[in-house]
Amino acid sequence: MSEGFIESIIKRKTRNLLISAIVLVALSVLGLIAENKAIGNILHGPSEMTYETLSKDLDSKGMQSISNDYITIEGIENFYTGLQLVETRDKTETVLAEYYYLDLGEKYIIVEAQADTLINNKVTGTIAEVPTGLMNNARASAIEEGLTEDEFNAAVMPIMLNTTDLNSGGQRMLFYVAILLGVAIGCFFLASIRSGDIERHPIFKKLSEFGEPRFVADNINQEMRSDAHACFQSLAISDSWLLNETIYGLKMFRLNDLVWFYKMTTKHRLNFIIPLGKTHQLMCALRTMKYFSSSNLNEKKLNDAISYISSKIPWAFSGFDAEIQKIWEKQPGQIIASVDQRKIEYQAVQVENEPTKVK
Repeated sequence: MSEGFIESIIKRKTRNLLISAIVLVALSVLGLIAENKAIGNILHGPSEMTYETLSKDLDSKGMQSISNDYITIEGIENFYTGLQLVETRDKTETVLAEYYYLDLGEKYIIVEAQADTLINNKVTGTIAEVPTGLMNNARASAIEEGLTEDEFNAAVMPIMLNTTDLNSGGQRMLFYVAILLGVAIGCFFLASIRSGDIERHPIFKKLSEFGEPRFVADNINQEMRSDAHACFQSLAISDSWLLNETIYGLKMFRLNDLVWFYKMTTKHRLNFIIPLGKTHQLMCALRTMKYFSSSNLNEKKLNDAISYISSKIPWAFSGFDAEIQKIWEKQPGQIIASVDQRKIEYQAVQVENEPTKVK
């Protein structure tokens, strides 16, 4: 079969699959880069450290470089600071975490642990900078116990160990990446099959709903090559067909199946208040008892398309009508019969108006 309208659409849809696969792979790579440290922690596990090695890394690399490093460190003892992380929602307080001091011998490090969880002297967690509010509260509490501010600053490290959310960002990212790559592989697989044999494409298979697929494709191609067709963004209308190209496929129906069509405008709002604009679609009721809804169209293009359809199928009902809607939902056969009668009357008028041929 020579390449025509249908074949070119199938090629575009296959290309869109490939583009989607490439985009998904790119997003996966960006996700891995964004969470590379947390993912590395998961893959390599925690590093065993002592106060000396931790302090040396902090002095040489700086806070930013060691942040989120995954470590295990053992202290001499630990004790509760009396501080908690509390969430208040609907006047209900929930303790999310509690804070401990872990004695490393020369200094203390603050450990964030889940509420109601006793920690051991050997702790595994990710390094984080102590939040300003937490550090101020810990300092104020120590001063109340008799320490000076300088003594507190000298005794407590400016970093903490978070044991409540171990690499959860990396775990979530690996989960998302697995999904994205799975979908990308599926897109590559489908694209490779469809590019090798267009008859295996869903669009070609859909043509079988209207007859022998090759014959239907040739009929559409022929009509789309003639002057008796028009395109309105993603809509293409010929003498016999209405076709709506989507990102991965093609929706279609025979114009002779059209019973009722109208423009549907949807207003979009954020939080039911802030207007975000409108979208416009062509809605069609078919004698097959199915509804057809087009992709979103520019309002002017949609109005032009409706006028064009009316010139092609003038006997079909045009424009939204609540009464027609009510009858169509309960007795669609009545609407179909009315359209058939309108067609007969229209064709009769056309015959009467034809000029008489002189023999």
